[in-house]
Amino acid sequence: MEKIAIIIPVLDDWDSVRALLPAVDSALSGAGARASILIVDDGSRSPAPMDLAAGPFRGILGLRSLRLRRNFGHQRAVAIGLSFLHKEGSCEAAVVMDADGEDRPEDIPRLLERLRESEGKAIVFARRGRRSEGPAFRIFYLLYRILHAALAGIEAPPGNFSAVPAAFLPAVTGSPESWVHYAASARQLRIPIEYITADRGGRLRGRSRMNFSALVAHGLRALSVQSDAVVARLAVAAALFLAGWICLASARWAVLAGDWWRPTWWQAAAETAIEIFRAAAVACGVGMLAVYRPWGQGVIPLRDAELFIEGVTELGSRDAAR
Repeated sequence: MEKIAIIIPVLDDWDSVRALLPAVDSALSGAGARASILIVDDGSRSPAPMDLAAGPFRGILGLRSLRLRRNFGHQRAVAIGLSFLHKEGSCEAAVVMDADGEDRPEDIPRLLERLRESEGKAIVFARRGRRSEGPAFRIFYLLYRILHAALAGIEAPPGNFSAVPAAFLPAVTGSPESWVHYAASARQLRIPIEYITADRGGRLRGRSRMNFSALVAHGLRALSVQSDAVVARLAVAAALFLAGWICLASARWAVLAGDWWRPTWWQAAAETAIEIFRAAAVACGVGMLAVYRPWGQGVIPLRDAELFIEGVTELGSRDAAR
């Protein structure tokens, strides 16, 4: 695969992009690879600076900015970028990576190598090895993985860092699920997936905008793609809890009839657990409906991507590559 495109969604993070591009160029040229860069400007307050392509570059063949009409969110920016590349038909494979440096440029050749080994018959995702976040994030992420496995029956999807053969772009971009969560939708489509293990890098510039609320929303999006499995498991769990509550209530009234009923701590704990489950199920259902709503609007990236694109700016060309 010689025609590679790298998609980088960006929201007001031009300092990180400026630091990222030389590292990407070095990683590509060091592996004897070349690629064009498509920056998806997700409604930044200012457009991409024209001097971002101030090379000289040896591995980067060209640099373009795809500016969206407004901020649509990271996952939708990825879906629009993949749809744009597919319609353009200019690449044999697309690499998706973040702009902040946490997806390490030196892992791009490893993704491409695994893609070649699979002969383009699988999407290759980077599964996280060592992480750079603090202990609080790791604890919440572990809880999220446990919750996802319990509700969906499968492990949580990996991050966006991946290499996608052009042959799979129609399926990915033609799926409404990719408008919600790219990685989860690829797995939902039963597309062959392979993995490499890649440590998470440190942020290049500034501070992350990701907060607790954004993390919760991101997790709910991943779960919403598996909504059928989640709803089925919640229904089974609710039925079991209801059966337990009926048994508990029956026993309670039976002993009350004998006039020797006395509340105990385990009975109170059981009733409390039932109420907690009920509240959690309602909250989970409401959250999934909130992120599921765009599907109901019938958004299919492959068909609708052009509606969200304001324009394309050429920041570099093949002639500038050295």
